[in-house]
Amino acid sequence: MKKIIPLLSIIICGLFASPAFAQDGEVMIIQKNNCEAMAAEDFDQLCTVMKGRAAEETKLKQARQSVKKSCISVKQLAQLLDYLQLDEHRLDLAKFSYDYCSNPDKYAKVVLPKMKSADSTESLNNFLDQQ
Repeated sequence: MKKIIPLLSIIICGLFASPAFAQDGEVMIIQKNNCEAMAAEDFDQLCTVMKGRAAEETKLKQARQSVKKSCISVKQLAQLLDYLQLDEHRLDLAKFSYDYCSNPDKYAKVVLPKMKSADSTESLNNFLDQQ
């Protein structure tokens, strides 16, 4: 019975969640692709921060934190990917950002070309097929 109650609260929260997320105690439910893109001012500020970071890992971490807080459009994601040089980091951010993307219908067309290697492109294609 103890295991059923948390499951029920997750299901109920999922039914009545706000467009971005619902929070029930420590349970947070992110609703996939049902959000607005980051405001232009906030995105410009993120880009300024990304430009100012030298380390790839720091850029990736900053981008992931910002995307998690506020959804982004595929156009914004493509711009963030341009700040990353390593394809493994581009792939990581691309996969991570999918659930936070405000217009996933344009995702493949805009984001796939940002991958530098055939392996990354194939990996992202496989990821998209599973979504």
